[in-house]
Amino acid sequence: MNRHHLPLLALALAAASLNTAAADLAGLSLEELMKVEVTSVAKKAQALGNVAAAVHVITEEDIRASGARSLPEALRLAPGVDVAQISGSRWAVSIRGGTGRFANKLQVMIDGRSVYSSLFSGVFWEAERMPLSEVERIEVLRGPAGSTWGANSVNGVINIITKAAVATGGTRVAAAGGSPGLVDLDADTSFAIGANAALRIYGRAHRIGSGDTGGALAALGDAADAARAQTAGLRLDHHGDDGVHSTLRVGLVHGESGDRWLQASVAPPYGSYPAAVQTHDRVVAQGQQVRGLGEASELTLSAAALAEDAKISGSLRHRYSMAEFDIQHRWWGWDGHDISWGAGLRYNHSVGSAGDMATFVPPRKDWTEWRLFAQDEWLLVPERLRATLGLRVDRHPYAGAQAQPSVRLLWNASTNTSLWAAVSRAVRAPSRGESDIQLNLAVLPPGTAANPGPLPVQLRVNAPFDAPISERLDALELGLRSQLDKTLSLDLALFEHRYRPDFTRVAGAPQFVPGPLPYLLVDLNSRAVSSRTHGVEAALDWRPTARWRQQFSYALLDAAANGTPRHQLKLRSVVDVQDRLRVQALLRYASERLSADLQTQGQAVAAGTALDLAVAWRVNASTELTLGGTDLLRPARVEFVPDLALSAPAVIGPRWSLQLQTRF
Repeated sequence: MNRHHLPLLALALAAASLNTAAADLAGLSLEELMKVEVTSVAKKAQALGNVAAAVHVITEEDIRASGARSLPEALRLAPGVDVAQISGSRWAVSIRGGTGRFANKLQVMIDGRSVYSSLFSGVFWEAERMPLSEVERIEVLRGPAGSTWGANSVNGVINIITKAAVATGGTRVAAAGGSPGLVDLDADTSFAIGANAALRIYGRAHRIGSGDTGGALAALGDAADAARAQTAGLRLDHHGDDGVHSTLRVGLVHGESGDRWLQASVAPPYGSYPAAVQTHDRVVAQGQQVRGLGEASELTLSAAALAEDAKISGSLRHRYSMAEFDIQHRWWGWDGHDISWGAGLRYNHSVGSAGDMATFVPPRKDWTEWRLFAQDEWLLVPERLRATLGLRVDRHPYAGAQAQPSVRLLWNASTNTSLWAAVSRAVRAPSRGESDIQLNLAVLPPGTAANPGPLPVQLRVNAPFDAPISERLDALELGLRSQLDKTLSLDLALFEHRYRPDFTRVAGAPQFVPGPLPYLLVDLNSRAVSSRTHGVEAALDWRPTARWRQQFSYALLDAAANGTPRHQLKLRSVVDVQDRLRVQALLRYASERLSADLQTQGQAVAAGTALDLAVAWRVNASTELTLGGTDLLRPARVEFVPDLALSAPAVIGPRWSLQLQTRF
């Protein structure tokens, strides 16, 4: 047995032998779960049982019990979310297809503020380093939400909602260590400011050392796997006597991660992956004020500003800043109607510089985006039937103005069962990286399967559009949410997605480049095609006793090779063994994962099963010790073939961690 498993399994077996006459499993009953409020579907609080969408809520307690140390690890708890680890700090996360480090059809937000990079309209997960103790819940919406959240809310939305300052009293300190070379320290303190305000300040220092690297995919080389980051921030909440609630969040992050980026050459050996350091520096501030305007009206004002500097040593640098403002008005004074409307404006400033890898054209760019939205939730039959009509228009300089409508219908067939249907359109706007960057990719050696000719072939990606075109998704969804009895609930969703146009890269005609080392230059041009995907997502939540909860989920995605497995299964079991001891196990299965990238097409990650295990012992009322293990039951291997073979993956093996947390 792998030595990483021994301490974890020993403690788990010891836990299982203890007296099970313990306190109730912390968390909500199934009846209470159906009444949990979510805000990510319609920008307002709605009971989960009354939402016409495929939604899952990851609670603070779920995260704590899982032993997760990063946001992507926490997202593994949600049905239908595909998470693959590329290296110690790099991740590929997606919903309903298109998995990749540069996945661009998933909207990720923190307290409603989008965190996608303007370079590729996706998320650099290695730069999202907030302590998980800051998170109150994570709302995961599978399926399009363009009518609410706008461009790039195509295949799903992840909204990470942080705790109010008043929710965490006193001071908390946590320290963790583990493999490979993990050191993680974080702390926060909260206190009242007068009678109506509270402030929380937090900080975190995180480091992970190099683990195994190797040539499981020899063509991609091996990869550096070390990372470190420092994060600090605050949250201020004020509840005025006049009912006005104001919130301010400020965050700073400095992160460094090891990587190996491709240096292509037309001379043998035609390419190498020298060690590089990728850095992210960011400061962000966001504020929100919610004000009641009478008994049936509410006004929300939001603003945010961000400045960041991302660098890959010797290859690329991108400095970006933005400022945005949103206004939303909600009115429910018309019998049977709950109407919201709003508008927003965002200013962007981008400066790019690069070496041999890429060229920005132009190096500097400034642009403005605006958006308008309106929505009406109409109660057609009280307590039984409701419809939600929504429309949002986003204007982006790369794509012009785009309308994103949706119609959602929910029928409460009984007090325990609801059925819903949705027809939606969502748009993905081209990013700065797609429209303004020329990338020099790999060189294909002569006399190989990919290039049987006598000359090396240099692959290049040009900014693809003279007149940028956005991708459009038309989606049909059907769902069922039912509490089958007091211990068992079912959540089922079926979907059909049609992308028009969906863009793929195709090789252009070779161009001969003379010189001492002659070669052929091939541009990879974007070609508009249509594509369809469809699938099924099912989740069962079973609570046979008050101290034992089991969750099972299955996701089927029928799509062409796009980095996402066809089948995903997850089985999660949480047991309160006794008053102070809790054990969680998450068993994950993913079928074969095929690469869709032109350079790595045909390479695959084999199907596999992994086990994540966490054992938490509450030493006393304020102190907890948690032992966790990740990717157990399987040997070290590459989990993901990069969607662009510019950087190399690391071999991911079993890992363990031990954390001590105390509050005073």
